Amino acid sequence: MLIIQLAGISSLRLYADDTTQYAAHMSPVVLESTLNHDVIKLTQWFYVNHLQVNAAKTQAMTLGKSQFTYRFSVEDKILDIEPTLKILGVTLDKDLDYKPHVDIMLKKAYAKIAALCKTRRFRKRNWVAFMIVNILGEFEKAGYGK
Repeated sequence: MLIIQLAGISSLRLYADDTTQYAAHMSPVVLESTLNHDVIKLTQWFYVNHLQVNAAKTQAMTLGKSQFTYRFSVEDKILDIEPTLKILGVTLDKDLDYKPHVDIMLKKAYAKIAALCKTRRFRKRNWVAFMIVNILGEFEKAGYGK
């Protein structure tokens, strides 16, 4: 059980080996200060419980239209503010849109279809590839995959 006192505006979501911290505040300065303070407390809690924060895999993303330049850090490493963020295998952008995720999935699907089409057994069923490509084409028409 996670027992750690974080500031009132910060909350955590814990998954098997993934921890996600969220916070919202009208003041960017308060938000930055609170998140950095809570990351220090969280890192200390991990250390006491024989866990590690992988600063190299830590991501940060801001939502909204603020022109404030945030400086978030983990273990003295300044984090780059990313335009997209991957949470539990789903890629989101700063508008909380699924378009980046769908684009990635389409690229993977096209690569797998291309590999299947090269196999002799699959070539006999070329109509299956035709159907799959048409279905994926509909995603592209809807604005995904471009």
